Amino acid sequence: MPQDQDSPPTANVNRDPDPNSIDLEAIWEAEGRENLLPGLDRIKQQVNPAHYEMYHLHAVQRLSPRDTAIALAVSAAAVHMANFRVGRLVKAEIRRLSNPSPL
Repeated sequence: MPQDQDSPPTANVNRDPDPNSIDLEAIWEAEGRENLLPGLDRIKQQVNPAHYEMYHLHAVQRLSPRDTAIALAVSAAAVHMANFRVGRLVKAEIRRLSNPSPL
């Protein structure tokens, strides 16, 4: 569709994205998940298996605290506490992976 000569050209940011372009964000997410998996395995070995299961259902599988509590027959407060404790370890692992120590 030709533009009207009196209207300014459309800025690149206002145009539709190219469907053939590379989705860098999706690639970044996938690589991040791959790099985090060994870290999650280390965390899984450090924490109570029930706490990890609560964290996984709530934070990874995106179940609500209530639904997670019902599924595991625990209180919602226990889900929140496990999510906080395991989540703190996950965040520390992410920081460790994003700032590797020099050899």
